[in-house]
Amino acid sequence: MYLYGNTMIPMVGDGFLYHFTSANSLMLILQEMRLKLSNFSNLNDLNETDLCCEWSDGGFDAIRIKQYIIEHCKLISFTQNYYEGEPRLSSVQLGGNHARMWAQYAANNSGACIVINEQKFIEDNKSILKNSFYRFENVEYSRNLYDEKICTTSIPSEFVKDNYKHIFFKKHIDWEREHERRFFGIDMPEYLSILNSVEFICLGQYFITNKSSMRTLIETLITPLSKCSKILTPHDFVVQANRDGRCVPITFAHGIIDGVKILRQDSDSYIRNLNARGYDIDVEKNPMMRYF
Repeated sequence: MYLYGNTMIPMVGDGFLYHFTSANSLMLILQEMRLKLSNFSNLNDLNETDLCCEWSDGGFDAIRIKQYIIEHCKLISFTQNYYEGEPRLSSVQLGGNHARMWAQYAANNSGACIVINEQKFIEDNKSILKNSFYRFENVEYSRNLYDEKICTTSIPSEFVKDNYKHIFFKKHIDWEREHERRFFGIDMPEYLSILNSVEFICLGQYFITNKSSMRTLIETLITPLSKCSKILTPHDFVVQANRDGRCVPITFAHGIIDGVKILRQDSDSYIRNLNARGYDIDVEKNPMMRYF
């Protein structure tokens, strides 16, 4: 994104990545400020572990390769800003403008969408990534995923590295509207850090109307043991709004501040930290009690 006046203008390929998640998963993510990598055996596309190529050795090589993928390969899926129609600035849409993904991956608008900066994410994890095989690329979509020019070989690790793009970065065209950008790695840890790479967090409309979710979020935010406590501020949160048929983010700092003030007995440390960073929270002024 770039600044035009005081407005953030979305750009395709600007490095902003959008990760949809449920409310419960959001709390776990914020406690440790990390994202969990997915195993290929848990994905919802039947083609994800189908090699879609010629088989050698009566299919036994393919069996070994598929087992290698399940045991050694992991990924994190994101969406990104995209063009709606002609590729011009006026047609750029935010990666959070996916009504179906809000429903499918964010528990019917009761979850959240975490927006991270790709380059900062890589920097957060550079000690892990510097000696690892990983790729951060866009997924390509096609009606036919089969490639007769590729044939399985007897060494799974070499086959996967040589053909990673065909195996892991191609999906059926039915998924095209996800505009997926994918992190893929071999022998990765279970989690990767987002300690310094979160740009903002968009809460779903049904998240903020769920008093239990809101209370748990504020409790997570103000707990000193949560890694997000000294990193995230109220202005790092926005809320999903429906505007002209689009899902757009609008500021939700007021809702977070209200929650912090309601739980004042447990949030003094967090308030002091905010005030030290330039906030001026009037704890004597009663909160609006809109979300509790």
